[in-house]
Amino acid sequence: MGQHIIGMERSGAQIRVAIIEASLRRAQLIAVRSIEVPAEASAAEAWISVRKALRVSPDSVVVAADAKLASTRLLSFPFSDARKLAP
Repeated sequence: MGQHIIGMERSGAQIRVAIIEASLRRAQLIAVRSIEVPAEASAAEAWISVRKALRVSPDSVVVAADAKLASTRLLSFPFSDARKLAP
């Protein structure tokens, strides 16, 4: 059995969910669903609703989010050979 990956996108009172089962050599779309949640529900409450509706224990979760709400940082390091780094 492979890993279960859940992809989610929230749009108002609806969360669109895709479930993918991935193994070493393949990935297969298992299900696509829309789940209704109250528009005023917090992210934690929405996640609880998704877990109850899907009854799948995911190995990974991928969430689509507005890029304006994300914080990213580009890091550069003074070394180029990763083999010389201590584990």
